[in-house]
Amino acid sequence: MLEGVEVRDDELLLSMVAFDDWRQEARRQLKRFHLWLRRNQLQHADIRARLKEILANLECSDITLAFVGELSRGKTELINALFFADYGVRVLPSSVGRTTMCPTEIFYDRGENKAYLKLLPIETRASDDSLAHWLAKAEAWQTFELPVSDPPALAESLRRLTESIEVSETEAVRLGFQRRELTEVGRVEIPRWRHALVSYPHPLLVKGLRVIDTPGLNALGSEPELTLSLLPQAQAIVFVLAADAGVTASDMTLWEQTVEPLRKRPNLGVYVALNKADVLWDDLGQTDVFQASLDKLCQTTARQLNVPRENIMPVSARKALAAQARRDPALLEQSGFAQLREALAVSLLGNKRREYWRGVIREATQLVDDGIVALQQRQALLKQQRTDMEQLRSQAKEELAQLIIQLEDEREALSRQLQSLTPSRRLVDRQARVLVDLINRHDFEKLISDTCTQLLQAKTSVSILRILRTYQAQIIYRFERFVREAELANKLLDSVYAKFSSAHGVDYLQPLHLEAKKMQKRLVTILREHQSFRQKLVSVLTEQSSLTKRHFNVHGQQVLAFIDDCRRQTGRWARRLLLPLERQLQDRRQALNQHIDQLRAVQAEQASVQGRLQAIDNLLQEVEDELYHAEHVLEILHAAPDVELSNKVVPLRATQGGY
Repeated sequence: MLEGVEVRDDELLLSMVAFDDWRQEARRQLKRFHLWLRRNQLQHADIRARLKEILANLECSDITLAFVGELSRGKTELINALFFADYGVRVLPSSVGRTTMCPTEIFYDRGENKAYLKLLPIETRASDDSLAHWLAKAEAWQTFELPVSDPPALAESLRRLTESIEVSETEAVRLGFQRRELTEVGRVEIPRWRHALVSYPHPLLVKGLRVIDTPGLNALGSEPELTLSLLPQAQAIVFVLAADAGVTASDMTLWEQTVEPLRKRPNLGVYVALNKADVLWDDLGQTDVFQASLDKLCQTTARQLNVPRENIMPVSARKALAAQARRDPALLEQSGFAQLREALAVSLLGNKRREYWRGVIREATQLVDDGIVALQQRQALLKQQRTDMEQLRSQAKEELAQLIIQLEDEREALSRQLQSLTPSRRLVDRQARVLVDLINRHDFEKLISDTCTQLLQAKTSVSILRILRTYQAQIIYRFERFVREAELANKLLDSVYAKFSSAHGVDYLQPLHLEAKKMQKRLVTILREHQSFRQKLVSVLTEQSSLTKRHFNVHGQQVLAFIDDCRRQTGRWARRLLLPLERQLQDRRQALNQHIDQLRAVQAEQASVQGRLQAIDNLLQEVEDELYHAEHVLEILHAAPDVELSNKVVPLRATQGGY
């Protein structure tokens, strides 16, 4: 980082490093926990599968930051200031008339472990295939190595992002550009590339940060995956406006169609960057007048977009870039850039932490907790065995024989208890099959396919809206049936556990419920975001059938991915329905077998009471040690870097001297 610049300007990198260190340590501890389970004979096929999935999710460390804004708002200049300031040149093209023309993802490919630029030709839009389809076809992309040690050559390589081609108006429409957005007649100029991937070894990118640079409303409208798939993956979105223009009509349209639908997502921070704030200072020339004008602009923008005032951040990417190139901390502070970096560190890492907690960490914690409970039960049984063995010191041989008979009777009762679970398992298994059938993938595929066919045949916007409303109602109805049956299954499971606990005098265990209502909330989010995008969809569906299919297919793939995930969760839940009860009974039976063998050895004078007591004490100490190791794993899982878990930041004020 820059000499003489305050540490907080490094906040984003420091936070990323701390978070990555925690993530790697969490993976190491969970791998040790896998050995812990095996060592303590607590492994089960389902537990192994769950642990493998958790480790895979922790390996996926991408933290996504998206820049959204119309053309000429300075998005690419902000990215230059974030990642390429030390080069002394604008690495990404951001000068007037020469800026990125296609959606660009900037990251570091740790698999290939090299810097490159990959470009997908615009001609691929002629097919109905999605962007995800093309991402899997390496031969479709043009690849260029990036000379990272040669700044001018690097900048020249990346100027390919600005390339355009001339095509006929008919061809432009065929490639997904809307006729009314074409400004020329006859031959028109369109971007040469559909999508760009930039792999670059910046420390932030190496640690897992991924940046999405969007080129404006037209590209977002023509590429539904950007709005419906890529942007929802972000932990933070920066919506970029020009301070000297405020919120224009096209800015508002872009906001309403792309950012507004995502704001209710739980792990997303949304900021508005009022870029080019230095233009206001240059025009007015007086600090107090500038401050009042800037405050008024921030308040107006907050009101227009309905966002908190403190999330409106005046910046000057141009001054930030110059400040870092000149090693000028004062100018960097005046640019507002340091505050933006600090806010992004809070939002990106806080939201990623919450996302991990909501998913992987909660699941991992449950696994460790289950292991601890099982070992604590084993510890209680060993303590009871020790008590029994202590009492043998003062008991006659007849009393010892009676104790063995008593324990053998208890063992037989445990075997009968295990057998009595069979009818209950059949009952809950039948209910689980009903649930899986209700979310049959084929049924949803057919509904999506039939709806797409109807959309392609529709002639008016009214009929399109009717088709989409019918489709959404059917999706909701089918999943509501699933939720109702899941609630019945949960109640059935509660009944089985309570009845078994009461009838057999075993400790009551809380059964694992299927969280169908949480799944339903996710479905509602998918449908709501599609509904928000629907007005834009209707405006293009009547013009272009290929774009119609592409738009709806992206949404359909989201729904099917959601259904697949629900089926996986339901299957995993079904496999674990009675596992806690069975494991508790099996552990008790195993402990009884060991205890009976010990007592028989004492009865046959093959072992002394003192020797057996010592053996039990050794086992108890081993259990204590193993419990300590498991508790340490929990501490690591809960010790994610302590970042501010709020999307709010301190309100910003312009510094003396202007931007």
